[in-house]
Parts: sequence; C-alpha cells; structure tokens
Amino acid sequence: MQIPDDLKELFLGLDAYIAERYVDETADEAVCENAAFYEEEAADRICCDLEAPSTASVRKERKTEKKFAGLLHAKEAVSFETAAMKRLDSLDDRVKHLGDTWQETLLKLIDDRGYTDTEVYKRANVDRKLFSKIRSNPAYQPKKVTAVAFAIALKLSLDDTKDFIGRAGYAFSPSSKFDLIIEYFIENEVYDPYTINLALFEHDQQTIIET
Repeated sequence: MQIPDDLKELFLGLDAYIAERYVDETADEAVCENAAFYEEEAADRICCDLEAPSTASVRKERKTEKKFAGLLHAKEAVSFETAAMKRLDSLDDRVKHLGDTWQETLLKLIDDRGYTDTEVYKRANVDRKLFSKIRSNPAYQPKKVTAVAFAIALKLSLDDTKDFIGRAGYAFSPSSKFDLIIEYFIENEVYDPYTINLALFEHDQQTIIET
C-alpha cells in the first residue's frame, strides 16, 4: 500500500518509535540469561581484584554516596510532585469512578465530551446493533481491538486510554507492535482511523477499521 507523501514523516517517526521501544520476548529471555552470567562473572572479578580500602577512603566514599543519594532523591521528589500536580484532576475524576465497568465508562465519556452515540460508534466502526447491545449491558466484555477503537473515536489521551481499556481487562505491552502503533498515534494526537489503519496494515497488524 502506497503511503501518501503527507504521512511519510509521521510514519518515519512511527518506525523510530517502534525500533526504540519494541521488546522481543524471545530475545529478551536470552538477554536476561547472558546478563545474569556476566553479572556473576563481574562480581567474581571485582572480589578478586579489589583490595580492602582504608577506613578514611571508606568514610569519604560513603559521604559522597550519601550526598549524591540526597540530591538524586530531591530531584526525583520535585519531578514526581510536578507530574502528580499535572495529573491531579484526572486522578480525582478516576477515583470517583473506580468501580465503573468498561461500558459505564464508555457511556460517561460520550456524555462528558458532548458526543452523540451515533458519531462515536461510527468513528469506532461499530454498527448500531452492536452498540445497542453494548449500551444495554453494563457488564459487556469487548474485544481489545473494539476497546481501542472506541478510545480513538473518543480521542482519549494515552493515560485515559490505558485506564479505559484496563476496565475491560486489557493493557498495552512493549512486545506488541499493535499496541506501540496505537500508543504512538495517541501520543501524537492523531485520531484519524484511516491513518492508523494504514500504519497497522504496513506493519502486518490487525486493523481497527475495514479497508
């Protein structure tokens, strides 16, 4: 499938995003085994090579480590506080609705964002009959691709998408190219189903709309 010129830069960014974050689970197991071997070997080498340091040097080293740890802790605390403040409103809203099912959350989001049922289920490529079934069943269990399609139709942020699909028992994984592609477009606020579908097709992944 030919990629339109106006999407080439976006798709190059997607390729880089996948290359940076994709985790091959099979390869990862081998890496862990090798890492454990070299870690043990390095520990043995250190024990053999190092002589016992003087009391003065030990004190100096501990003092430096303590100072560094204090600075690092302070920096992390500031970063954490800043991030927490930015997400406070969203968190407060989620706490109020912790017990909501996926279906209840979907209907609430449609209302909160001022959308109509029709425009949302059409953007999610779901027919009226299926949406009616979803609306009438608070315990409805969607497929992952359906939950993701509704998240895109609702134009949710990445955090809200993770919370939304999580209510259906799903999560994004770095070992899934489908998940990484969805994350990339949501992070870049690209909610056009055709564009996302094209990217999924180019990477041999299940599409979220029919071509």
